[in-house]
Amino acid sequence: MEYYTSQAIKSKETYLHLVVDRMEYRSYRVLKSQLKQFASEILAYTARQDDYEKSIEIFTEICDQLLPLLRDKKYPYELFAFEVFLQLSDVYLRSGRSCQAGQVISQSLELVKISENSLENLFSLYRIKEKLAVFYIDSGQYKKASHLMADLRVIFKELLDLLLAYDSISNYFQSLKSEYYGDVLCMEIYSLLFQIQQEDFKLETIIRLSDEGLQQYPSFPGELECHRQYRSRIELLRKDAKAALHWLILAIDYDHRMDSEIDEVVIQDFWDRVERQETTISQQFYAMYYSLIMTEAYQQDIEFAKLLYTAFVKHPIYQEFFSFHKRNKLTKLVNTEKIFYHPMEIVYWNFSSYYRFEGKMEDSLNCYDKAIKVCMRNQDSFTLKLRSIPIYAAKISCEKLQGKKSNTYEKLKTTLHQLKKMMKGYTGKNDVDFSETEELLREWENFFDNLDQKSETISDKLWSFSQKWRY
Repeated sequence: MEYYTSQAIKSKETYLHLVVDRMEYRSYRVLKSQLKQFASEILAYTARQDDYEKSIEIFTEICDQLLPLLRDKKYPYELFAFEVFLQLSDVYLRSGRSCQAGQVISQSLELVKISENSLENLFSLYRIKEKLAVFYIDSGQYKKASHLMADLRVIFKELLDLLLAYDSISNYFQSLKSEYYGDVLCMEIYSLLFQIQQEDFKLETIIRLSDEGLQQYPSFPGELECHRQYRSRIELLRKDAKAALHWLILAIDYDHRMDSEIDEVVIQDFWDRVERQETTISQQFYAMYYSLIMTEAYQQDIEFAKLLYTAFVKHPIYQEFFSFHKRNKLTKLVNTEKIFYHPMEIVYWNFSSYYRFEGKMEDSLNCYDKAIKVCMRNQDSFTLKLRSIPIYAAKISCEKLQGKKSNTYEKLKTTLHQLKKMMKGYTGKNDVDFSETEELLREWENFFDNLDQKSETISDKLWSFSQKWRY
């Protein structure tokens, strides 16, 4: 990994050939161990890296330069290749590049077809399927994602039950849990949280999956961060903003009590932990869930919503995301490239909604502009362009309320055209496609084409559309 991150090494390609040639003097066992260690280093690097562009550059170099050399030398490269593909697809997904992620996932599935029929590769296949589910979700294909994860859930559940049927196992374990199974449940919940906004089905289904998922991990509270964040979102769907905040605090403060009172001190302590413990991207995800609670709470308990807002803006971490004039109007992003990624567009979107509820329309419009700026930072970001459509709709709704004229509607239509063009250039295989996305875009186009621009209800219709497709 040092070879790919070092700035001191000159003539890198020649150096890489020397490294690979020296591998010939290693035993198969040692070589396999070293490649496994390299895969672990890649995983560790990705976990602490906020700069997606740098990660993409490194993983692309590994794919283009190192993997062909390992393959030609007939070294044991399969599991290592899976890890590289997984991490590259993950970074593409995190930066909103669904098309590029889909291509890598498609390559990974092709690699599965020619790899050994081993249990180890079977678990690699599962991890690829997990990335495929994220690809589906990020491209608006929620049904595909939930069906894929539901199938995997059944497989894992039946496998765990089958293992317990053997006395040699059940004599030692009364029950079995699995992080793999927990991750499947986590991803199914994630897809259903989107799907429930478009379809009517019982929230109890998601709650049951959440309850089961919370039981699948080792007895260390930190293992449950993602499940507790999703549980926070579930409680918000149940119209319980305070329970939602309790679950979000529990994601990072493992000693927090669900029956404790929430005040400014508790919230400040929560943000202290987030600032102290988390990477920049992780901090932004906490801000995303928190600001969503803050916005939704406005419909349930205005005083609680205002407490959440006031406590947040007083914390130093808030200034890392926002910069305000004395008039309390959003002016510009902090001068760092890191902030231009998902989920900051959702954070700004949530603040836009909050300011709209407060009647602060100028602040609301400014936040919409910031959200759209994040979405449009990278022209090859399919996911963020897709997400910009409901954000544009919400902004137009706000402009209509104020009687403002703008070119926002034209920008929305242009973005829809760009999305269709990006899908036409995509060449993924193995069901890694945009079939449901194409239907979604047709539905959206029909909606906007049939809007009566002079209707008195146009603002309400645009707002309803934006809320149906919000994050």
